[in-house]
Amino acid sequence: MKSVILDQGWKDNIFEYTYYVSDPVNGWIEDDGIATDEERYLGGYHTRLFELNNGDVVGSAHHDDPFPHEADEFETAKDVVAEFFDGNVNNWWVLYDHRELDNEVGTPNLEPWNDGEATCIYKVGS
Repeated sequence: MKSVILDQGWKDNIFEYTYYVSDPVNGWIEDDGIATDEERYLGGYHTRLFELNNGDVVGSAHHDDPFPHEADEFETAKDVVAEFFDGNVNNWWVLYDHRELDNEVGTPNLEPWNDGEATCIYKVGS
């Protein structure tokens, strides 16, 4: 999954604060961040990836405003990343806003806004 995004010109080994998610087998897992630019001093897209013990990857995409990197939008960022996989010849399957996470943030049509719905990206045959 990460390689598909990096193939779109995104960068690895970026400047970011470290975030964690809890995995039932491996405990706290550190994010593996990728972005359109290593520092994003002028802003840019940023995604945090977390690989869980079962091999699934969970991601959180957003757009950062210029330094100090506060998220200024979520919904477009989610779609930007999903579109890397939608129609991809390597058998990816994208279900936009497929899972309700019940974590809506903000006010609709006012950024930053998160609709609380996760887009799911699956590798066909996985």
